[in-house]
Amino acid sequence: MARERNDFSGPIGDRVPWEEFSTEFLSKIMALWQEQWEAFTKGLVKVGSQMDGVGRQKAEELLARVNEEVEPPVFGKTVEVSARSKSDTLKMMRQWQEKWELFTNKVIGIGSQIEGMDMLKAADLLARTMEEVNPPIFARIAEVSRLNADTVEGRVKAGGLCMDNMADHYPGLYEVKSDSEVILRYDRCAVMDKKLMFDDINMLRYVCQYVEPRYAMTMLNYPGQRKIKVDLLKIPESFERTPGEPVCIWRFAFED
Repeated sequence: MARERNDFSGPIGDRVPWEEFSTEFLSKIMALWQEQWEAFTKGLVKVGSQMDGVGRQKAEELLARVNEEVEPPVFGKTVEVSARSKSDTLKMMRQWQEKWELFTNKVIGIGSQIEGMDMLKAADLLARTMEEVNPPIFARIAEVSRLNADTVEGRVKAGGLCMDNMADHYPGLYEVKSDSEVILRYDRCAVMDKKLMFDDINMLRYVCQYVEPRYAMTMLNYPGQRKIKVDLLKIPESFERTPGEPVCIWRFAFED
């Protein structure tokens, strides 16, 4: 029987299933996920109250409606994650991931239905909240995972431990150019294949080009450390894939 992993060190291309990690390591990651979720729900109202066209009342309404539809985890009942069996921990992790993906999608979907808001305003609220909440959380994820935060590779790999990293999402192909640059290519896209959230290619292209890189940078830029810029070198032209061509190409690189 292979020894369980207690960190996430190793090549960036590792697609390690949660089952290979120790319960202790999974519990550390889940504790940080819990902090992220709780900080995000507080931050959404705080950030929304400071935004033109949103305000505290709309932000509170948005949060209440999203919580009603998603039914987030009751964290008071999940503090003792480390005391659970491995199978129970894995089950809980997947539940949290599914709910988190639904939660963030609902922030945009429901936000676009609130009077005075639209999809772009809701997406901006989501991104601004992530910019406030994520950096210190992901700095700690890199630390507990024993990843080198002084390299782009280390930070990009730490970002792979986010709640959004669902098992049914397609893996990317990484090319490490140097400590300061990583290229990521996707040959397939779950959003394109399933038309998740979007059936308008122009809206998908907008999200690919502006929303996703901004969201990614919230997981890559740690307080007080070198900044990483995210660029999309290729984005989808339509929902029809061209055989042999990647659907998108990302570039992660230190700004200086």
